[in-house]
Amino acid sequence: MKSWIRIPIMMLVVAMAASSCDDSSDDGATTYWTVTIEPEYVLSSPYWGGWGLVTPHMEAINERGDRTDLYGLEEIEGFTYEEGYRYQLQLRVVDKFKKTGQYFADASQYEFYLNKIISKEYVGIRQEGRRDVEMDVEEVRVRSTNDYESWEYIALLGKVIGTDETFLLHPFEIYGLTYVDFQMLMDRDERGSIPVRVRMKVSITPSEKPIYPNINQRIRLIEVLGKQQLECDSIIYRDKYEAFI
Repeated sequence: MKSWIRIPIMMLVVAMAASSCDDSSDDGATTYWTVTIEPEYVLSSPYWGGWGLVTPHMEAINERGDRTDLYGLEEIEGFTYEEGYRYQLQLRVVDKFKKTGQYFADASQYEFYLNKIISKEYVGIRQEGRRDVEMDVEEVRVRSTNDYESWEYIALLGKVIGTDETFLLHPFEIYGLTYVDFQMLMDRDERGSIPVRVRMKVSITPSEKPIYPNINQRIRLIEVLGKQQLECDSIIYRDKYEAFI
C-alpha cells in the first residue's frame, strides 16, 4: 500500500519541476544570447543619457558582431568577471517589459542570467604606456552656473603627487574603488560630513580607444595609502552640461 501511494506523489513532483523549467509560460519573455566578453572594462551608465552614475561595465560583442556595454560588472547573475580574460557566454535573458508589461525608464529592460560559459581564455590587459603613481583624491561638487538648468554632481578630483597633473573623475571611474572605499572620502561625526583627502597608489594606462566619451585611459586602484581630514568643501563649477558628462 505504501509503495502504491509514493508513485503518484513522485510523478506530481517531477511534473511540477518540469513545469517550473518550461519557459513557454512566460509569453516569449525569455531568450538566449551568446556574447563575447572582452578582457578589459569600459565605463557606462545604467541611466538614460549617461547622466547619473557612471561605473565600470563589461565590454561585450554580440552574435552580430556589434559592440555593447549593457553589462555592469555584477549584472549577469551567476557570473563573476575577471579582467584579462576573454569569455564566450550563453545568457538566459528575460525581457522585463514582456514579462510584467511595465517599462523601467532608468533601468535595463532585461535581466541577465548565466546559462553556461562556452569558453574562457586568458589574454591579459594592455600594459603599453602604463605608469604607477600616487594620487591625492577628494570629493568635489560640479555645479551648473547657467540660467536654463540647475544641477549638482558629485565627482572626484585626483592630483598626481609631484606633478601638476589633475583628473576630474566620475565617482567610480577608478577601477577597484568600491562603494565602501568611496565612503572613506567623507568622515561623519555629530557635525555631519567632513571632507577627506585620500592618498592612493593607482595605475594609469592609455586605452586604444575611448572607454567613455572623452576618457582615453584606465585608472586602476592598487592600494589605499592613507587619508587626511580637510577643513572645508571643495567646489568646482562648470558652465556647460557637456563639460563633465
